[in-house]
Amino acid sequence: MTERDVFLPVAAQPSVDALVEQAKLGEKLGYDTAWLPESWGRNAVATLSCIARDTDDIDIGTSIMPVYSRSPALIGQSAATLQEVSDGRF
Repeated sequence: MTERDVFLPVAAQPSVDALVEQAKLGEKLGYDTAWLPESWGRNAVATLSCIARDTDDIDIGTSIMPVYSRSPALIGQSAATLQEVSDGRF
């Protein structure tokens, strides 16, 4: 079965609320995963936490996460927290 993924845009710097609404629409349309890259000015982990809070079924993921600005421990903590707040959808 082919997965259908939605990639949330960050180039135009939409608001967190707009990204949450786009993820909710993707969920409603039957998409499997909402991917969010980290870009300048937007923290992917914090934004994905908001998306996890307001969705029920769509999986969430970071398509880009800079490793040079985070320690391995922080990346692990972030992943564990997203896994918890999303009820296993990260």
